[in-house]
Amino acid sequence: MKHAIVGETVEVSPPSTNGVHSNLKVLYRLRSTSKNCSHRDINAMFIKHNFYDSYKNTKGNFANDFEQKVINNDKVITDYFTGLMWHESGSNDQLEWIKGVEWIGKLNTREYAGYVDWRMPTVEEASSLLRQREISMPQFVDSVFSCLQESIWTCDSYEVSLDWNKLDVAWFVDYADGYLSTHYTCCGHYIRPVRSCK
Repeated sequence: MKHAIVGETVEVSPPSTNGVHSNLKVLYRLRSTSKNCSHRDINAMFIKHNFYDSYKNTKGNFANDFEQKVINNDKVITDYFTGLMWHESGSNDQLEWIKGVEWIGKLNTREYAGYVDWRMPTVEEASSLLRQREISMPQFVDSVFSCLQESIWTCDSYEVSLDWNKLDVAWFVDYADGYLSTHYTCCGHYIRPVRSCK
């Protein structure tokens, strides 16, 4: 099976007949480390990966290959195309950005699903979940995910150019309305942790 994304082709093995995926040959890797992203960076990201956005790319159609799992009584979603494992839901409350980092730290302390490397997603990783909303979908995200987390923080910052503005700004993805934008980190959004499968 091949997935083509804006000029890039990667090969992944098809799922076996019993529904268990095996032998991933090549994954479509997204950036997994934090970065200060400009609007130009974000526009280039939509072109490169063909992510959906209600304003920037309404024809976007990024391929995912999701499987829901329960590991140690913890719910996760594995995307075999990107090699990412997602927390099925995330935080139950909207949190300031730094409180979100602390929340993930506690998740790692308790070894959610047996792992200690959960982190906040990059804007690329969080945007890879956006999709065109269908009538049966309550949000612009696959129905395998919880709908409570209407918008989530990313680990990527955005530098405000105004000299007088000392507040930090970060990117967030809004799954209720299908777009991404920036917000002061003292404001609240949900957290949906992710980890890179080795």
